[in-house]
Amino acid sequence: MLVSDTKRKRQLYLQIGEGENSGEIEKVLWNLKQYLPFDPLMITVDFAPAWFEPIKKVFPNSEIQICIFHVMQEVVRALNKELLRFKRRVYDKFIDEAKKLARNILKFQKTGKYSKFKIKYEILDHLQVEFLNIKDIINENKPKILETRIQYYSAYLYSLSHQWADLLADELIKRLPRNGLTIKNLKYYRVDVFRAFRKVLRIVRGEKEAVKKTFLKVKKLILMGPERFSTDDKKKLMDFLKLNPQFMKIRTLFLTIHETLQFTPNKVDENMILKLNL
Repeated sequence: MLVSDTKRKRQLYLQIGEGENSGEIEKVLWNLKQYLPFDPLMITVDFAPAWFEPIKKVFPNSEIQICIFHVMQEVVRALNKELLRFKRRVYDKFIDEAKKLARNILKFQKTGKYSKFKIKYEILDHLQVEFLNIKDIINENKPKILETRIQYYSAYLYSLSHQWADLLADELIKRLPRNGLTIKNLKYYRVDVFRAFRKVLRIVRGEKEAVKKTFLKVKKLILMGPERFSTDDKKKLMDFLKLNPQFMKIRTLFLTIHETLQFTPNKVDENMILKLNL
């Protein structure tokens, strides 16, 4: 796009499209130069490094500037990558480890073999430790002794004062037969213990997936200019930031850069002084 000063009939800016191959760009520039009476004062490009050397070679007297719209695009792209890294680290990997733990418990239920693995997340690590504990407890073959041990173990879980521990204790007690454990129902209760662990894992994983779903919806709002917000959007974002203050830094950084780079057509006219014919 050529931009001209309508009074002096002189090019002020030269803006050309995106490109990646510096050799091809140079050919285009040499061809373009044939039709220009003189070098443009300024050439606006995006962030692609392939542009700079060809422009310096073909138009050595022209000033190169970065397109302000591409600056904002790069800012949004960088902040979006940071948010996606957070999603993978906090949500995706947690969900993957929860699934793996559930699979290992199911495998133990079927084969009697358990593959312990290193878990990064505290809740899941606790659940693996407790599974290894109860795995030994349910090896008890005397029904009354096992029932007593399960009751003591459930009391211990309640004492931990964690939601996952309360859920697990509730499931273990609820699954005890009304008339108590017997030789006949002992093997069925053992299966129920495994099911209880997998159910708690599904609940814990489901809560994380729900938070992830909310995060994916709000992620767009974190990187959205306030002029595009509806009242509902603003409320959603503020509610999310109150619960997740770690994202306030990214939002503040985005707003600072957005306000710095934002301009209106009126501001463009004031700054350029000369009326441009685009």
